[in-house]
Amino acid sequence: MTISLLNVGGKVLEKLLIDRINHHVFSNSLLNKNQYGFLPQRSTIDAALAAKGFVWENLQQKVCVILVSFDVIGAFDAVWW
Repeated sequence: MTISLLNVGGKVLEKLLIDRINHHVFSNSLLNKNQYGFLPQRSTIDAALAAKGFVWENLQQKVCVILVSFDVIGAFDAVWW
């Protein structure tokens, strides 16, 4: 659910545009298969499970795996707005 400061006509137009853009993007496969954010039924949990599966498969094949991760919780807490 989104909060919009548009009038009813603007909200309807916004919804139509978003639906049309999504239809075009999904029907033409314009997104990378590794895109997880801002997609329906693809969450950060799915991204974590994909990373786990990648690491597990490579470790089973005795391949060296290096995983770099960073946490951005609170990254904007000190930014002067």
